[in-house]
Amino acid sequence: MFSKLTRKFSNFLRIPVVFKNWIQVMGYVLSVYLPVPGLKKNVGIVVLRKGTCFKIRLINTLDLGSIMETHQRKVYTPNRIKIPANAIIIDIGASIGDFSIFCASSFRDCTCFAFEPTRNAFELCKENIFMNKMDDKIKIYPYAVSGQDGEIMIGGDAYKAISLQEILKRNKIEKCDLLKIDIEGAEYEVLLNTPKEILERVKAMAMECHIFDNGENLQRLKDYLTGTGFDVITSRVTVHNICYLYATRQ
Repeated sequence: MFSKLTRKFSNFLRIPVVFKNWIQVMGYVLSVYLPVPGLKKNVGIVVLRKGTCFKIRLINTLDLGSIMETHQRKVYTPNRIKIPANAIIIDIGASIGDFSIFCASSFRDCTCFAFEPTRNAFELCKENIFMNKMDDKIKIYPYAVSGQDGEIMIGGDAYKAISLQEILKRNKIEKCDLLKIDIEGAEYEVLLNTPKEILERVKAMAMECHIFDNGENLQRLKDYLTGTGFDVITSRVTVHNICYLYATRQ
């Protein structure tokens, strides 16, 4: 509990470093825990120091935290992952578009294929792409990504699903320079059901992994990726039983 509170406080102190409208952003964060006079909105706008802007949901701080992860901490683009010019990037679990927009604004002439099934996040993602004039670099699709094509249930709702193999086929992707995944535990379903010959077309991966069964699922995934020619490392496990996995090829 103490480490969780320390992390949240540390993130709060970083806000002036990351955001141009930092006073407003601090108000958004405080509104989750305390009533803020005059703040009765469901969404707000945040502006990064470099000018990138996002519409976020104010019911919690998850959108804000995700922006800080992708743009400030760069958890999906560590130094060991090299992104070339004209890169092809697949963003599975795009949410409000923070990672795809980071890539489109950071890597020269890259193309992002973003997948987000939930309607609210998908609509915000479209708005954020348009606000930042990234619609020529980011292609967004309202699909969940699963181990096979069809339909899956998420939070009691049914969504159209597409496999990684079908993503590459439909978009004629021969080589993916970076595959980013953040899908709340479904990463195992996606990757362990993707044939090795398909994964061989992926140069690097960065993903959030939810750890179940005392880490057996994570070890199984690491073994599968290693058997496909990846060098795999993982970060330390957080208080939420999550780690980041990075897989690269020489």
